[in-house]
Amino acid sequence: MKKTVDLILFRIFWLFLVILSPLAFCQAQISIGLSGGGGFTQSTGFRAAIPVEIDLRKSLYLFGGPAFIQRRNQEVVRKLSFMRDYLSAEMDYFSFPVLIKARLEWQPIRIYGMVGLELNYGLRIQATGLEDQRLFKERLDFEQIEISRFDGGFLVGGGFEADLRGRRKIFADLRYYQGLTDIDPSPLGEIYNEGLYVTLGFIMPLFKRKLNQSKKDFKTLRH
Repeated sequence: MKKTVDLILFRIFWLFLVILSPLAFCQAQISIGLSGGGGFTQSTGFRAAIPVEIDLRKSLYLFGGPAFIQRRNQEVVRKLSFMRDYLSAEMDYFSFPVLIKARLEWQPIRIYGMVGLELNYGLRIQATGLEDQRLFKERLDFEQIEISRFDGGFLVGGGFEADLRGRRKIFADLRYYQGLTDIDPSPLGEIYNEGLYVTLGFIMPLFKRKLNQSKKDFKTLRH
């Protein structure tokens, strides 16, 4: 059952990309930037990303981009040895969200909402504990403690953005992630990641395609 859910999630994610790719790359503008943030709760730590925004149509965008994110899950602590006093477990992921972003064209600050899927690959896992009244950190192995490196789930959020000079934009949003993939491969339990976090950043146009000019040039060549 767990493998079936994972397979369905991955297929939906790639189908999402296949459907949207032709729409994205025929449009006028692609923007890219930098962003960072952190969790509103203990379940999410630091997050850094390279946001990418592609126009689909007026006020509708494909939004995402590669990211690094830290997640904490107390359920993972229960899988560790009871011989040591572990307090928390932290997992570092390479993350790739793919979202649909819809924006209200208010000025000077515009509000937007977004929804989509996110796939994650575990880079590192470590635990923090207490020994002889001192905190310690221990590097763990995904396979040894039976935690899957792959994680995927549903992402929803909303925020606001404002224009700067040179068609640059700053933005801030709040996002909620709910894992749909059970990261505990053992049949005895289930572990899902989740988290609420804030992101701050800016984006700027990478280039702008002049579609109308391209059509005129094509007509000129035909004549």
